[in-house]
Amino acid sequence: MRTKQRRQVCILLPNKQHLDCTVRVKARSREVLTSALKQLGVSDLQVFSLAVLRDNEYLFLNLDQKLSKYFGKRWSRGSTVVPFIVFLRVQYYVENGQLIFSSKVQQLYYTELRQKVLRSQSRHQEALFFHLAASALQAEVGDLEQHRCYFLPEDYFPSWLIKRRGRDYLLQHCPVLHGELRGVPRSRAVLQFIKEASSLQDGAVTFYRMRRVRLHQVTPQCLN
Repeated sequence: MRTKQRRQVCILLPNKQHLDCTVRVKARSREVLTSALKQLGVSDLQVFSLAVLRDNEYLFLNLDQKLSKYFGKRWSRGSTVVPFIVFLRVQYYVENGQLIFSSKVQQLYYTELRQKVLRSQSRHQEALFFHLAASALQAEVGDLEQHRCYFLPEDYFPSWLIKRRGRDYLLQHCPVLHGELRGVPRSRAVLQFIKEASSLQDGAVTFYRMRRVRLHQVTPQCLN
């Protein structure tokens, strides 16, 4: 493949890792997805798809469209050094994590959901955040070994909840719920987190801003 006829694409994953692939100038989005599947070693990404970031929102790619549609003139001019960035994002949410057959894909789904919980503004569901934090700790740390200062509240609670209750309160009360999960396998704790997060009002959903579109006045034409 000649240098001028190829482009470097970087696929950013929810876990902050990335995949790199090289595609043709005339490549369609599906070719990037196929490369991601191969590198991850899975046959289907199920709930995930590729997206680009536009005006702080994720726009999912039509897999049958050429990549040039999303990157415009910059794609045509191209650079063999600076990669074009796409994101692997959850497009469809599920309540039951067992519907995601691959453990790798399930872990990526859990990771993205974890970040959404940290950005949640569901202030009337405060108790749920404690259960979510406990499930996440069981999934990531395992059985509770000590009762204090073994996690950072910022990694498990939204900033508004930390401000409302204070770090000491969270460090004192969250381990109690975490301790109740002793013996629960980490894989099961992941499934429990996914199920609990689906109850969060702004958890397993994607919001888009409404855009104002100007309607041009149409002048009636006289028919002869």
